Amino acid sequence: MEFIQGKTLAEYTNDISIVEIADLICCLFKSLYWENSKRDVKSAKIFNKKIAGLKEKLNNENQLSEAFNILESFDWTNVYKSACHGDLTLENILITKDKKLYLIDFLDSFYNSWQIDIAKLLQDLELKWAFRDKDILPVRAMRLEVAREALIEEVLKIKDGKEKLKTIYHLLLLNVIRIYPYTKDTSTLLYLNKAVEILTKKLKRKDGWL
Repeated sequence: MEFIQGKTLAEYTNDISIVEIADLICCLFKSLYWENSKRDVKSAKIFNKKIAGLKEKLNNENQLSEAFNILESFDWTNVYKSACHGDLTLENILITKDKKLYLIDFLDSFYNSWQIDIAKLLQDLELKWAFRDKDILPVRAMRLEVAREALIEEVLKIKDGKEKLKTIYHLLLLNVIRIYPYTKDTSTLLYLNKAVEILTKKLKRKDGWL
């Protein structure tokens, strides 16, 4: 593999200018495969099976009962099938000195969808997963929020963007819950509990995912 000299996007959030954020997010969004994505008649069965498996593994986690209710009642036919990165976190995006973006560490997923890629980005931009062990200075927090708003704006521009964004936030909740079985330390567990609390409150509100 060719060596690429650059910073991860997680690192670059310390240096990026506010005016640069919207263009960068637009460029990143255009690289995804949303234009040719299609509904998949098998998606509901696949996601409901995944949720059932997680619920069985985590049956002693009472704080997740409300989150599982939200996931079990959602219409998963709204997940559009497409090619995707599979683990599109800020740490898996490199930016070079000439401002070119490179995606690294592609991952096979139980389901392929550009919406899962967006959910992974929001896991960092909104829930601060990549920065969970770091002190986030106000200037970085502001940049992450501006990037989050720019990303949401890109989703809302496409056909049925509002419904697609609703699906993305359900995928984000599912992504967070999928981390629980691999969590060994208290600090990560506390982070996950807080993230689930934030997302369940958001998804219970009308248009709360906006």
